[in-house]
Amino acid sequence: MSGASVNADRKNTAARGKLFVIAAPSGAGKTSLVRALMQREPSLGFSISCTTRKQRPTEVHGEDYFFVDTPEFMRMVEADEFLEFAKVFDNHYGTPRRPVEEALDAGGNLILEIDWQGAQQVRRVMPESVSIFVLPPTVSEATYRARIFTPAHELPFAGHPSVGAAVTQLRRGLIKAGEVVMECGAGLLPIQVDDAGRATVTGATPTLGAELDPGDLLAGVGLTGDDYRGPAPRWAGCGVEFPFLHVTAEAVARAVTPPPQIVDTICVFAWDAERRESHARVMSPGHGVAEDPATGSAALAFGVWLVGSGLLPGDGLTKYTVRQGLEIHRPSTLDCTVTAVGGKAVQATVTGHVVPIASGEIVIPPFVG
Repeated sequence: MSGASVNADRKNTAARGKLFVIAAPSGAGKTSLVRALMQREPSLGFSISCTTRKQRPTEVHGEDYFFVDTPEFMRMVEADEFLEFAKVFDNHYGTPRRPVEEALDAGGNLILEIDWQGAQQVRRVMPESVSIFVLPPTVSEATYRARIFTPAHELPFAGHPSVGAAVTQLRRGLIKAGEVVMECGAGLLPIQVDDAGRATVTGATPTLGAELDPGDLLAGVGLTGDDYRGPAPRWAGCGVEFPFLHVTAEAVARAVTPPPQIVDTICVFAWDAERRESHARVMSPGHGVAEDPATGSAALAFGVWLVGSGLLPGDGLTKYTVRQGLEIHRPSTLDCTVTAVGGKAVQATVTGHVVPIASGEIVIPPFVG
């Protein structure tokens, strides 16, 4: 296990294997995840680490770990023989550099199971590696935990990323069809997922704000009083809130993305009462999204607004449909329900179908500094 430098030129990178770094806090289940992955993908190699901790009766030197004493470990550190190393509690752990380099140069794909400290070191010296950080649910009722980001901010919840994450996990064999519970910033949200690639998300507790003057909102999206239909705009939400501006059918296409200083997000829509269907546009300049082709969180909130504004029944379960994304040539259909009691929405759901359109790798530039 002599030291070997990392080849900065990365010759023959097209034939070079890929290093998958799986890291997680202690107890997150990364070992179980890696074992399941190795069973499903036997072509993957596994990097064996060095450690100074005592060998357990069931462990085999050279298969589970390379067991070395502390002086030998420190000699290897000084000789730059580790790709990464860290001290965890009272023991040292490290990944020998040379076996990893040799396996990758031979075109093999390799899994490296380490803690977060080591993962950061690997990213510095091998920025082309694929890093996977496993986050366990923080409550036992959750099936998995998700964090959702726009180009500008982290969101407590978003509908279509939630639908997509559930269906993708099903297709990868990580969850089974049926009901799962996603933990996110909005709390614990039930999701019903089926083998056909559809998922139904139940939103968080509905919220509805006071009526707003439509004038500023109309001006912000480039429309006038003649385009306004009413009822009055109000903020509504099921985890994430949106203001809803009801305009004429012809005016929807003319709306423009508002300046974020006027409103950071807005849903401009026309409503067909007979069909219980809307033509909607959701623009969120404050979140770095000029226009979104499908916004599940807004579709959920829309049901709350419809009930609160008297456009849907105040009792029972009602279905409605949101069509979105037409103006940016990415049409979507969101099938929704809202349940109301005494004129107030108490629950909303949104269903979407996930269609795989591409697969690939994300290439992350090397860290600087």
